[in-house]
Amino acid sequence: MPKTEQATIQFTAPNGVRWTRSATGKSTGTQLLEALTELREFYDVSRQWNWWEEGRSEQEHGRVWAILHEWENEAGDGEYTKEELEAVMQAQADAVGRRLEQDRKRRAELVNRSYDKERENARLRLLRTESDISFFAHVLEAPASPAQRATALQRVTDSRRPRTSCGSSSVTRNRSLIVTDTCPRSAGRLIFATT
Repeated sequence: MPKTEQATIQFTAPNGVRWTRSATGKSTGTQLLEALTELREFYDVSRQWNWWEEGRSEQEHGRVWAILHEWENEAGDGEYTKEELEAVMQAQADAVGRRLEQDRKRRAELVNRSYDKERENARLRLLRTESDISFFAHVLEAPASPAQRATALQRVTDSRRPRTSCGSSSVTRNRSLIVTDTCPRSAGRLIFATT
């Protein structure tokens, strides 16, 4: 039986590199381009999120390399000498370092632009006021003396009072202390009550 010769298949990629398929190869030029694209993106985790099956990653890797092994290009092996490899690796490391430094500076600028000293001071005043109110409300529940009760009441009232000309009024009913707001826009609002 006569031996059939297979025609040499060549394919030119969009970047101008000419690829030649081996005589035993079965893949097409389109499959080669897809394999090259997949190889470049193979270790991108966002591509692999659905590879939940055991061994799926290795299977996909094997499929891509099976196609690539069928083809050769005119560019040669492309192997680096030790010095060239170190230079390439150093250049890549420097590029990553520059990107990280740029990202760090960008984040620092964002923090500096969004920082507001007045807002920070307002937050600190609010925290201080809330802690004072909580502490003196606790003291009012069981004061050690009438003087301590009067001081705690004054501190709660002062802490709750808005920083305007408004004020508060307090009333004692059946041994309960009730403090209300006297500002026109919120008159009668309960500020504090003890039993």
